[in-house]
Amino acid sequence: MPRLGTLDALRGLTILWVVVMHFAADTRGLPAAEVAPGVIASALARGEIAEALGRVLVGVLFLPGFRLDVLLFVTGLVLELGRPRPASALLARRAQAILPGYWLGTLLVAAVIVACALARSMVTGAPFEDEVQFGSRLARVPYEFAPSHLLYGLSVMGRFTSPGTVQVVAPSLWYIALIAQFYVAYPAMRTMLRRLGPAAFLVVCGVVMVGLRTLVVSGWRLGPFDTASALAAFLPFRLVSPALGMVAAPWFRRQAGAGATRLHSTVALAPAVLLLLLAGWIGSVLLPPTRLLVVLGPSLAVVPAVMGLWALARWALARSGPARLLLWAGQTSLAMLVVQDALRFVVGTAQSLGAPLAQW
Repeated sequence: MPRLGTLDALRGLTILWVVVMHFAADTRGLPAAEVAPGVIASALARGEIAEALGRVLVGVLFLPGFRLDVLLFVTGLVLELGRPRPASALLARRAQAILPGYWLGTLLVAAVIVACALARSMVTGAPFEDEVQFGSRLARVPYEFAPSHLLYGLSVMGRFTSPGTVQVVAPSLWYIALIAQFYVAYPAMRTMLRRLGPAAFLVVCGVVMVGLRTLVVSGWRLGPFDTASALAAFLPFRLVSPALGMVAAPWFRRQAGAGATRLHSTVALAPAVLLLLLAGWIGSVLLPPTRLLVVLGPSLAVVPAVMGLWALARWALARSGPARLLLWAGQTSLAMLVVQDALRFVVGTAQSLGAPLAQW
């Protein structure tokens, strides 16, 4: 089917959301206790609705939470709305679309890491080799870089050798490596959806995901990966999110074809914000390591988050300026991840040299 602008805008919103979170991590640091469920509940109990909503909004914008699950939902949606292709043709097409940019981006970020190390060495007089390996900063903490990391990054799946290799070189490109896992699984999931129907398909995916998460939470180890890193890095522990995107594809196809006027999109803006706040509330509830909620996973927040982002995307598309921004971000999402990673290492170098970026 023809490319849908609303899907590009939805992907653009998600990528910009990732960039905002990373900018906060690199400058001011991510929120923690101030957006804890107890703090929000206390504000509500005191009748301070605006205070509670503000804290939830901070959590929505700046906590890592469920962004990856939204991205997996959107990917499932895009694949299911695309032209049906045999598994080999689909994987070849996806590889041709992603791998050249992924490899080039990995090399570009590696070059930026080396260039920043050279700049720090020239300014501080520290040995260049030490600056390359140990001098980088990411999210305000030291970031190690070794030549072997480049090989792990370029190989894509080498990122999943251990927890320490997941975010090597270009850290955000592990999102692409996670999505690559879904590309491999998608043909089998598509067949299951056709044979079982939407409801049974979601039940099967949910049982698989919850069962595997229960095993990991109960102490089962996936090689060198601890519980948190395993739940974050591998598709089976997030299986419901792309499955929801696949099941929702017919509804989104109808909605995308309907279009939206400026008036209708404006009327939908308030519910969209409320849906995102609801997703943030669910995400904040997921922060405590309670066994049940960890087992259920962040997929709980995906549906209200996607519905809110979808309404925001339709609002933006009815206005030329926001439409251009989101369409550009959605159509260049891989390049945006690469550029923001390169800029993150530049920011880290500026911080190590004394720039007061936290005041920004």
